[in-house]
Amino acid sequence: MGTNPTPSGTMRALGDGVANATIEDGVAIVRIAADSLREREVARVLPDLQMLCDDCDGRIVLSFSRVRAMSSACINAIIELHRRCKDAGGRLVVCELPVELREILSIVKLDRAVTIESDEARARRAASRVPLRAA
Repeated sequence: MGTNPTPSGTMRALGDGVANATIEDGVAIVRIAADSLREREVARVLPDLQMLCDDCDGRIVLSFSRVRAMSSACINAIIELHRRCKDAGGRLVVCELPVELREILSIVKLDRAVTIESDEARARRAASRVPLRAA
């Protein structure tokens, strides 16, 4: 875990390698490296995601392209991160979800709250469209 903002374009490991993040045009692009997000992985990466949220005014893209399984802990973390991003004036955008995981988010109606995009480029644009709060 680091407390310093990540300079634009610099990759930073999160949660001891559970994910990697870069900041591009003020949006944190987080690529989940783990193939399974269970309670243990979520506990390792969530504090780093929360700090990243603060660093990027709540503009976060989470790419799930490598993830094949997630637990309820992961769903709860997505909800928590969504709220934190929204409170910071930004938006959490989830992308590249395998069909099975997208169906899970649909069943729990999380797809109604969280923006879900098919690919990273669309997700980045969606996260960028949120106006920054006036200081």
